[in-house]
Parts: sequence; structure tokens; C-alpha cells
Amino acid sequence: MLLFKYLRDPTMLALIPGTKKMENQKAYLKRTADDGWEMTKFTTLQNWAAGRLCQSRDEFIGVDATDAAAMNALIVLDEFEHLVTVASEAVPSMGIIVTSRAVFRNVAHAVRDQGDTLVLSTDGTYRIHFGGWTLVDRGGVSVERSGTDYVQRFRPWLYMFVRTES
Repeated sequence: MLLFKYLRDPTMLALIPGTKKMENQKAYLKRTADDGWEMTKFTTLQNWAAGRLCQSRDEFIGVDATDAAAMNALIVLDEFEHLVTVASEAVPSMGIIVTSRAVFRNVAHAVRDQGDTLVLSTDGTYRIHFGGWTLVDRGGVSVERSGTDYVQRFRPWLYMFVRTES
């Protein structure tokens, strides 16, 4: 996908890692990951999320918009647990909804551009390399002018990570 995207840009094309390098990176990440990815119980997830929770408007906007580190810092909007049915059996599942203040600004742009009707979409569901997590991204689609053409772009708003307890 990246090879096709940057086919006409040799500078970017040279920066794309090969398949073997990507596999090595995956193995490296698995080997060096701290226990954050190996959360298997909801209480562990709650403890991790506690210091990152942002549950009020004042908390959200109480950051200097010129501070890039604060605007791009991971914030947790919610954590949840529920039962899902797998092969006719109820299995506990847990999840977390995260974003950053900078990414969540895409909602304000969508409200400004779409008016009374706000459309939420997903770009896909992705299985994470390790830890058993599944990522679901949520956002909106914008239509923008690119040269003489119009292109659609997915603008993320937030991300949901879910997994079943083991």
C-alpha cells in the first residue's frame, strides 16, 4: 500500500522499510513491550487508565493549545467491560477509548463543515500485532480539493481498543 502511495516520490519510497525489516520490528516490539500490552484483566486496565482519564470539558480544554506535547498526549475518554458471545458462550470483554486533544479537534472541523448532521464512520478494524487487542478507529470523511481533483480523506477522531479477558 505504501509502495503504491509513494510510487512517484523516490525520497519517501526510499524510507519505506522492507518486509523483513517490518517482521523484525514486530519481533522487537513484542520482546521489548512492557506489561501495558499484556493487560488481561479489567482491573489492570482501569489502573493503567486512571492517570490518563479525561472526563470533563474543563479537563479537556485546560491545556495550552501551543504545547504540542500536551496536545498530542494520549488521553483516555472511557474504559469499559461487557460480555460478548463467542461460540454460544458469554466471554468477558474489555476495552478503552483513547484519543489526543490534537486528533479530537477533527470533530470540531467536522461540525463546522457538516452543519446539523454529523456523520461518524470507521476506516476499518485492525488486529494488533501482540497482546490480543483489536483496534477500531472512528472519525469522519472529508472531501478536499487536490490540484484539479477532489479527494476523500479519513479524519480520525478517536480509537477504541478491545479484547477478551483471558
